[in-house]
Amino acid sequence: MSYKFGGFHDNCFEYEVVTARGEVLVCTPDNENQLIFQMMHGTFGTLGIITLLKFRLLPAKPFVKVTYYKYRTLEAYKAAIWDHYQKRDLDFMDGIIHSPEEYVLSAGEFVDRAPYTHNYDWARVYYRSTVTRKEDYLKTFDYFFRYNKGVTNVHPKNPVFRVLFGRVTNSNVTLKLARVFRKVLPSKLIPVTVDTFIPFTGMEEFMNWYREEVGHFPLWCVPYKIVRPYEWIADGFLSRVKDELFLDIAIYGMRRNNPEHYYRIIEKKLTEIGAIKTLISTNFYTETEFWEIMNKDNYDKVKRITDPDNIFRGLYDKTCRAARGL
Repeated sequence: MSYKFGGFHDNCFEYEVVTARGEVLVCTPDNENQLIFQMMHGTFGTLGIITLLKFRLLPAKPFVKVTYYKYRTLEAYKAAIWDHYQKRDLDFMDGIIHSPEEYVLSAGEFVDRAPYTHNYDWARVYYRSTVTRKEDYLKTFDYFFRYNKGVTNVHPKNPVFRVLFGRVTNSNVTLKLARVFRKVLPSKLIPVTVDTFIPFTGMEEFMNWYREEVGHFPLWCVPYKIVRPYEWIADGFLSRVKDELFLDIAIYGMRRNNPEHYYRIIEKKLTEIGAIKTLISTNFYTETEFWEIMNKDNYDKVKRITDPDNIFRGLYDKTCRAARGL
């Protein structure tokens, strides 16, 4: 749905925010706390704690029918995405780039009835099914959680282990184990994980570079509409990009002996083409580079109101320094 409605924050209309000094603020896009409302997105609890939120819901149906369209070129893949974006004729749209010659677009539609259903909460691997199937039916709940065993980095990988343990393992279990053993695991065993947001018109340049310099597949592709000029992005950075549609290209499960090198070259390429990444990954930006992307003026304005004593830490310290154990 992000190709029509943007991200979750774009569909929220009120936050209750507790500041570092215990003050409770009601923030909406239109009241006196509107900048606080907008800056809560993407600042990872460094400006305040959201304790209540209100957001819009859409009507749903019991099942989702997914049709898989296959393409051999990026040009054809992009044309199909753009066509659906303009028509707004799908309830859901995402896809898997299995290789530079194998692109799958997953077109989801709510339906009242289904001739059969599949779920992917045990031995089946959803992203692999997109290669072999032409269509699929899932209960709506199962559709929303079809990637809960991992998107393109599914655990357990061994099919026998999936039969034995797949029912009790999911993304939450994997993340808990990673947190417990993070400090003792060699860095090369921790996969590179990063969500990139590529301007639609810059996708060819990025993918040509990516094939040569990185070369990891499969990739998850999620079209994402930029609903408004976001206050948390630096004005100078935003002015470079005219696209209203971005593609979230998610790189998951990539294992390299020198992960820092790949994080770093991806960051530099993204900045070069006016793209960004989510800060939930490991980040190696210098502080100067970081604030050329993020809006420091707006961040500091809100910080002075909600956390003047820096109890919650700064955004750069939390997402770049602390995330690397510094």
